[in-house]
Amino acid sequence: MICIFIDLLLSDWNPKNRPVTKSENFYIMPPDLLIATKRIEAIGGLKNPEVQRILGDFVTELPGYVFLLESHRKQQNHRDLSDTLHRLKGAARTCGFIAIAKAAGDWHDADGPFESELLANLRTAINGSISEWSSLIG
Repeated sequence: MICIFIDLLLSDWNPKNRPVTKSENFYIMPPDLLIATKRIEAIGGLKNPEVQRILGDFVTELPGYVFLLESHRKQQNHRDLSDTLHRLKGAARTCGFIAIAKAAGDWHDADGPFESELLANLRTAINGSISEWSSLIG
């Protein structure tokens, strides 16, 4: 529930002050951004135990997502791969994990969804985001 609130609260973030669609809005964030801390701060920040618990749960679930994606990729199961990527992209975006959401979205939209490079890009985003998350909660 709180992740939905985060998404609604900050869905209008627009550094160029121009009208954009919600999906376009997501992609105008800085390209090197791993975690959108402004999203987290807008709902009470990491000092809020509920926010910290929800985001911590998301981070804890990331290895499970990778396992599922690897399995679907090996089995060349396009439907389940697409569904899992879509869920990961939405959860990551809502929780402010922008790099993960972008990598999952890029993979979801790719022409060759079973390429190992796409999995490698997602792993890089996840590893960087987990490292940044660890430094945020210190």
